[in-house]
Amino acid sequence: MNAAFVSGFLLSFSLILAIGPQNAFVLRQGLLRRHVLPIAAFCAISDIILIALGVFGLGSVISQIGWLSPYMFMVGGMWLTGYGILRLRGAYIADSYLEASSSDTTDLRATLTNCAALTWFNPHVYIDTLILIGTVSIRFEDKVQFGMGACL
Repeated sequence: MNAAFVSGFLLSFSLILAIGPQNAFVLRQGLLRRHVLPIAAFCAISDIILIALGVFGLGSVISQIGWLSPYMFMVGGMWLTGYGILRLRGAYIADSYLEASSSDTTDLRATLTNCAALTWFNPHVYIDTLILIGTVSIRFEDKVQFGMGACL
């Protein structure tokens, strides 16, 4: 494995560890044992699309504008540090919990619609994939390997 692949994998892995709305929904569906495979497939495909847009879209645009790159790294680093502090604070306070209620709808279409809304209307997903992963990808010549690592 090369450095680009490992870096992409570790960056993406670190971002997925934070339990956001999409992850909580997937965990909840898993606990309820409802539509686990379609939900996981939908989320994986959505994340792959967003990571590819970050690495080959925004990341490529940023790399073409030489003076912008250092500032994007600083902004991304500050955002990641701030987000990490907020997540640590949230874990310490434990102000939220995951509840698995069996009274919810079991309709696959409604479940996938809910999952799509939690995935595509979440502003953090764009910050994570387009901006953060896209910005970090400009450090590597082998963007394909970086993108594959991030997608894995």
